[in-house]
Amino acid sequence: MSPLAGTVWIIAPGQPHRIRDDGGPSAGGTEVLISGSGFTGATAVSFGSAPATSFKVLNDNVITAFNPAGTGQVPVTVDGPSGLVTIGTFDYFDVMGVSAASQPGDADYAAATPVTHVVKISRAKTSTALQVSPNPAKAGQRITFTATVTSKTKGAPTPSLGKMKFYLGSTLIGTVTVSSTGVATLTKSKVASGTYSVTAVYEVSTNYTKSTSATVSLAIN
Repeated sequence: MSPLAGTVWIIAPGQPHRIRDDGGPSAGGTEVLISGSGFTGATAVSFGSAPATSFKVLNDNVITAFNPAGTGQVPVTVDGPSGLVTIGTFDYFDVMGVSAASQPGDADYAAATPVTHVVKISRAKTSTALQVSPNPAKAGQRITFTATVTSKTKGAPTPSLGKMKFYLGSTLIGTVTVSSTGVATLTKSKVASGTYSVTAVYEVSTNYTKSTSATVSLAIN
């Protein structure tokens, strides 16, 4: 049986019973819990194009793995006896250590131990919504595809200047630069009659993660 898509979780360091979903440092070495089904006999786990530094199939539903070094948002894939499948994504972030000045101490107080604070710099998560108008439409009619990307991370501004890709099924029909308000619009007038599954994909950028809209069914008579 082929592996089935599931969930990618990050195991909190030093807390084996606590999991989170916010990625890990670009240096790698984060322990990841992959849940799904059909994992028995899996031969490889990869983060993007790079293989996990190690992984263990615990049972048919759970794999643990340590990720390699990397950048950006990458797919996590499992190669099972019957095929390769993407389980989810992993977000790499940069870590900067900030060390406080030490207290040298005096006649009344002992010297204080320097404290290092770790600051995580990660891409803000996004959500993409898609509208198609008119729908249904007639063959040859001008059709407008409007995608809007928003930030799901508290305090992060609206994504702007990234790229939005529009698809009819698996066919790319256009790539548009997102406006300062997070909107991308594509117009097409030469679409043949038929029923299409339309999606919009906001591509990963310097500050934001990739997101895909819900599928919109387009009928052209």
